[in-house]
Amino acid sequence: MKVLVIGLLRLGDFIQILPVIHGLRAQNSIRQLDVLTFEPTKSLQPMLPVVDQWWTLNRDDLQRGLGEGNIPMLTSFSVLQEQLDTINAQKYDAVINLTQTRFSAWIAGYLHTGNRTGLALDPRGNPHFHSPWFQYLDEHTPLNVKDIFHYTDIFFYGCGLKGSERQWWMKETTTGQLEVDELSLPAGENIVLQVFTSDDKKTWPAESWLRMLTQLRLFRSKANLVLLGAPNEAERLRGLASQARERGLRVTEAILSMQGAFSLLKRAQLLISGDTSIKHLANAADIPVLELSLGSSDFRRTGAYRANALIVQAKVRCAPCPHSSPCSQDTHECAAVLSPEIVSTSAHHMLSGDWFALRKLAQEFFREARFLRTRMVESGFWFAADLLGSKPEVLLDTLVERCTWKFLLSREYLNPLAQFGSEGVRLCRELESLLPSEALTHVNGHLNFLESETAQRSEKLAHMWQTARQAPAPDRGITQIGDVRKMHAELEKVFHQAQVKLKLIRSLKSQLSGAK
Repeated sequence: MKVLVIGLLRLGDFIQILPVIHGLRAQNSIRQLDVLTFEPTKSLQPMLPVVDQWWTLNRDDLQRGLGEGNIPMLTSFSVLQEQLDTINAQKYDAVINLTQTRFSAWIAGYLHTGNRTGLALDPRGNPHFHSPWFQYLDEHTPLNVKDIFHYTDIFFYGCGLKGSERQWWMKETTTGQLEVDELSLPAGENIVLQVFTSDDKKTWPAESWLRMLTQLRLFRSKANLVLLGAPNEAERLRGLASQARERGLRVTEAILSMQGAFSLLKRAQLLISGDTSIKHLANAADIPVLELSLGSSDFRRTGAYRANALIVQAKVRCAPCPHSSPCSQDTHECAAVLSPEIVSTSAHHMLSGDWFALRKLAQEFFREARFLRTRMVESGFWFAADLLGSKPEVLLDTLVERCTWKFLLSREYLNPLAQFGSEGVRLCRELESLLPSEALTHVNGHLNFLESETAQRSEKLAHMWQTARQAPAPDRGITQIGDVRKMHAELEKVFHQAQVKLKLIRSLKSQLSGAK
């Protein structure tokens, strides 16, 4: 089977879908897996031999052709159509769109294939998601949604993949190794700091970095402090390094390509970063990550996807804020709240592997920041747990709701042999690992309440759904008939959701009773 994956994403977002690409290779009979992406992302090609062919689009040229008056209006469309016709000639068996934009949806609809996954537009311009997971992503995009799956999990399950394993493997290249060798780093502990991001709202101020470095040097006097930046950040990075040296700090500037950055991370013991691409690159390098969640950074969707990363999020009402919105404060409030002491001390304890000390730190600074420890839940999704703990009832609600959605969106509940019992076992183990033993008493009590509430809701929904189905069809035109069908579909969906949740609750109750 020949498969084309559309990933018209920024570099960091593309790295975030690596588990999907590896999963497609591992779980399907694919003889050729190609990707279509924007040109900057092709810099990853030497590191991803899992991809057979890279098709690229020049976004800047296409936009220039649409916006500059001296270029004929249809030039960009003609260039794009010619490129897509070349791709069509490859006769792909399947096209998978991992980009939730109208542009990528149009491309997915234009390409000839009998098998599409992800958002695509039909010839009439109507959207089709081809998976409940992609529709869930579309419906749960607003920032005011309290809980949502990580993007990596959504795309993984949206492509029909199964299991809890997520593979981030990338190949280290000779070019990358030589770039790092030229830095002549002394032997010892390497702490990498990615100080700039693609969004000013996510970028911690230079003065905060300098104060943090000064404090970190007191904790780790022999460590190599490496300031990592891309070639287009060279001037800014050198300026920051110069200021650090003026304060007596010993730092190394590392202006590297993506291949060099990966090789540097392979030799490092910790990454401190708020940048999407580098923190996901660290997943492939398999090193601890201290993520600074500032401004528009939304750890729920794009957090460091690995177990035992530490996410420090400034406690401000406006975070996370949309990419397109300017900061409403004269100075970035979240940057001011996140003190250098929090970051330097967190880094020291992470390097020591001392999570008890990190919890004490979270207690000390609970007014200024949230401290979250990431984990891979046995049920097959990423989760960030507050170091200070959540109320047992809240944690229970969150995990049960997540597992309910996973069963519902993956259509597992339609299987006569659906593994509700196994899911109950996994949920029980997660709760036992996250909560002290005395808190499990509260869990049992809350489970009884949830069971009663969900059972009543299920009965009510069943009655409403049955009544709606038996009601006479409207005779006032196609629009009203369509509205009625939508209402029926929505009632059916929430009824099944309640039924799945009830079965999971009863399975979990059984497991917790047996564990006493």
